[in-house]
Amino acid sequence: MATLNEVLLIGNLTQDPELKKTAAGKSVCSFSLGVNRPFAKEGQQDVDFFNVVSWEKQAEFVAAYFSKGEPMFVRGRLQQRTWTDDQQQKHYAVEILADDISFVRSKDPASKPNN
Repeated sequence: MATLNEVLLIGNLTQDPELKKTAAGKSVCSFSLGVNRPFAKEGQQDVDFFNVVSWEKQAEFVAAYFSKGEPMFVRGRLQQRTWTDDQQQKHYAVEILADDISFVRSKDPASKPNN
């Protein structure tokens, strides 16, 4: 049986991306993306918030070029993580593991440095 796990989102960063290094030295970046729902209730806009994780060069790209409030395109897949904390409590998280991240709009040409 064929399977498919792909997510496509365009939304705005809800906070600045958080770049960290693993114990092995790999870059990992976590951030939250706010995505407006297509149908609003009587003039009220509903928003869904998704946790996204990117790795290595892509993580460094996100941390360097994106900040809170900016729009972003993310293509990735849903992933579930499970871990046990120090008090032996089990935790679950569903997040998007990013395969591709890109700009939604270009920066203002007036802000480009002169070559």
